[in-house]
Order: sequence, then structure tokens, then C-alpha cells
Amino acid sequence: MLMYMQIVVGVVFTILGIIFLLLYIFRPSFRTHITAAATILTLVIGGVTLLLSISTDNNTDNLDNVSSTENIDSEKESFVWLSELTSLKNGDTPGFKLYDTVTDNLLNSYKNGFGGSDSYSENVAIYSLNQQYQSFRGTVVLDYNCRASNTEDTYVKIYGDDVALWVSPLITAGQDPVSFELNEEISNVKTLKITIYGSDEIRLVDCALYVNADTPTKTTCVPYNPEWDDIVPLTNLETYCASDSSGSSFAHPETFVDNIGTQYSNALVGTYSYGENWETYYLNQFFAEFKGYIALDYNDRSTTDEFIVKIYGDDSLLFTSDVFTAGTEPQPFSLSVSNFKKITVVLPNASVALVDAMLYLHPSDSIVSTGITQDPSQGKDKIPLTMLDYVASSSSYGGFKIYGITKDNLGTVYADGIGGRDTYVENWQSYKLSKQYKKFEGKIIVNYDSRSSQTDDVYVKFYNGDTVFYTSPLITAGVEPIEFSEDVSNVDTLKISFMGTRDIVRLVDVYLYK
Repeated sequence: MLMYMQIVVGVVFTILGIIFLLLYIFRPSFRTHITAAATILTLVIGGVTLLLSISTDNNTDNLDNVSSTENIDSEKESFVWLSELTSLKNGDTPGFKLYDTVTDNLLNSYKNGFGGSDSYSENVAIYSLNQQYQSFRGTVVLDYNCRASNTEDTYVKIYGDDVALWVSPLITAGQDPVSFELNEEISNVKTLKITIYGSDEIRLVDCALYVNADTPTKTTCVPYNPEWDDIVPLTNLETYCASDSSGSSFAHPETFVDNIGTQYSNALVGTYSYGENWETYYLNQFFAEFKGYIALDYNDRSTTDEFIVKIYGDDSLLFTSDVFTAGTEPQPFSLSVSNFKKITVVLPNASVALVDAMLYLHPSDSIVSTGITQDPSQGKDKIPLTMLDYVASSSSYGGFKIYGITKDNLGTVYADGIGGRDTYVENWQSYKLSKQYKKFEGKIIVNYDSRSSQTDDVYVKFYNGDTVFYTSPLITAGVEPIEFSEDVSNVDTLKISFMGTRDIVRLVDVYLYK
């Protein structure tokens, strides 16, 4: 408005000045000192007023431009990523290294982040703030590649003008991302110092300085969001942390055979033989159930050691297995995990495996199994006992020995005789029949080389599990071959025992019939 008024006044006075000038020139009667003064005065007023209007217009444009610029800058500078600031040098102390992408131990990803530039020193970064900001926010995370690193000295400290404003918890295996927010503490800070204590497992992400404390927190985080099916093998999940610093405490063999001969294509076994192996998995309450089996390895089917498997939900013990040793059959488990963010599986070593361990999105009455039973009698109505694998025995290398040729005390020769391995102890082996055979037949003989041995404690016994269903006569010098034929249609596990202290017993012509 002022500009337009100035233009009008300037034009009016300029026109009047021109009129006075023309009268002064062409009308001699008007040539007086008063006319000359009026001419000059009106022209000066008109010219000055027009110049002022132009100046006002320019100033208005400049003000508009300044206002617009300030608005843009204000929006742009409402926050600034710490990565956009230049860190001041701090002598020879190692500084920070900038990462284009960071993945934390939960598999969340971030566009940028800081880590220490030296793995074995205190790392320091210093920034000049000059009291420009009202808030400083960010998150401290454990790098994915170091998710199983157990440390005792990895911390982050934030200082304002050499005063400690915030100290993180210990950043070690199992620590979730830790966010921080400094408001009143940062508003009067001239110099910001951030220190990473320990190695480079730590990353600082989403660190930003805010001009206004009310500005919403900015983030570059892309949350980990796998597209799981309704049933997911545990082997498909990434570990959250583990007993081994590499993050992998379990091995995934292509095939696993349990102590009763069942072969699986989905198994987890411990990698460390002399202590507990454990891995933790982050579920975030996504699944409803966790099911599977625990099984003893085929190569350890006669072990005298004892093993226990444990499963935790967060910090609560959910499941403890039976004691696994020679003869322990696979044990199923079924656990509700809908209320747990994490589960931890503890395996003793490679002797016991978690097989067909599956996470179920919805509750299910069935358990998915990849197990294939190895049945040497398939398609046969009669098989030698020597074709069956034992599932447990009296020693770690087996309780019985197979002899290619066996001769009894009468001089009769047989093929594939069965005898004990140890002379002065009970020898026994167990076989998994699963009630699929009807009859068990054979002969008990005195070994030819021991035909003169006199005994008073040597017997052969057959068990159905722990129940004896056959006991032979005393086996001693002069006893002729003893034939047996037993009904085993209700026998799940057959145990054969040679009682006594002498290696004089042999089983020959021993068959199972369907």
C-alpha cells in the first residue's frame, strides 16, 4: 500500500513540476523567483517519491524472498542427521566409521550408521553444536555379524561439554536395540562428544539432532519382516545369539539317523562335544506352536553317557526332555510359544538332535515328520536276527559279536553265530521290533572251544522291554543245543542277554518271522 501511495504522489508532483517548468520557459510573465523555486521543488519531490516507491518494491520482494528462504531453511533444518555433520579431530584418538547400511541382531536394517574405526581402542567423535539444538535422539544396536559376541566392556557414552549425559547398557550378545533421547540435557550444549568403549560390535543408527524437541523422531529403519509359511522349519530361522561367538552353535546334517534306524532330513545337532550348545531365535510372538522330536544319534546308540535337552521361552524353562542314553527312543515335544519373543534350544552335544523341529503359525494336532524307517525285513516274511541293527547294548561298541563260522560242542557247524564280546560281564543287545514280528526262533549252543567249561551262572534271557519272557536252562559243559520258539507279536523292544561270566554261549540259526 505504501508503495502505491508513493507512486501517486511522485507522479502528481512530477507533473506539476513539468507544468511549472513549461510556464517558466514559454511564458516570460511567469519568470519569477517563486516560479523557479516551485518548479525545482515539485520536480525534486516527484522524483524522490518515485525513487522511494521503487526502493519499497525491491524491499518488499526481498522480504518475501527472505521469508520464503527462512521457511525452507526452517523445514530443512528442523533436524539434521549426525552423519551430515563433520566430526572435530581429537588428537590421535580413533574416530567413527560411517556405514552405508547397518543390520542389527534382529535383522532390522538402517540406511546409515556409525561404528568405531578401531576394534581395540576407545573411539571418540566430537561435534560442535553451539546450543543450536533442543533434542538428540538415536539408537544403539549390536551389529548382526557380532550378534553372538559376549563382551564385558562395550558401551556408548554421550557427553555434553565434557559432562556425561547418557550411558548405554552393556552391548553384548542378546541385547536388543537401545534407543536414547536427550532434550533439556542437550539444549545448552556447545560441544557434543560420543564415545564407544570396546570393540566394533556397536553401531549407532538413526542419530539426529532436532532444532525443536517436539519434532517427530526420524528413522531409516526397515523392520525385518520375513514372509513365513504356516509351517516353518527351525533351521530356516536366523539365530539371534548363540553359545558360539560365530552365531552358529548347531550343525544341520543333510541326514540324521536315530538310534532305532529312522532317517531324517531335518535335524539340528550341537557342534561342541564337551559342553552345552545353545541357540536363541527371535520369534516376536509370531508363531503359535513349536513341535518336533528329540532323538539319540545312531552312532551313540550304546552310549553310557546321559543327556538332557532343554527349551526356553524368553527366560522361562518350557521343556526338559527325558534322560537320553542307550535305548532311549525318540521323544516328541509340543510347546505353545505364542506369548514369547524368543526361544532358546539347549543341546548337550552332537549325540542328541532336535529333528523335524517346526514352528506352526496355527495350532495343529499333527507333527510334520521327515523320518523314514529303515526296515531290512521289508517284503520278507523271515529274516536273520543279524540283519537287524541293535538300538542299545552293554558296551559302547556293541554287546554281541557276529561269528562267520560257529561250531557247537557236538561238532555241528553253523553260519553267522552270535556271541558275547566281553568274557566277564553280562552281554546284551536290544532290537526294535515294533510288534511287527510274530515268532522268534533259534538255537542256544555251547561253544566248541568252551565245551569242557563248567558253569553255574550262565543263562540266556529274552526281554520284552524290561520284562523277561524266556530264560534258558543252565548253559554248561555237556548241554546239547537248545531250541527255542517264542511268540513276539506283542514285543516292541526285544532284549537278548547272556548272563554269566564265561564266553561259552552262542546263538545260531536265529530268525524272526512275520
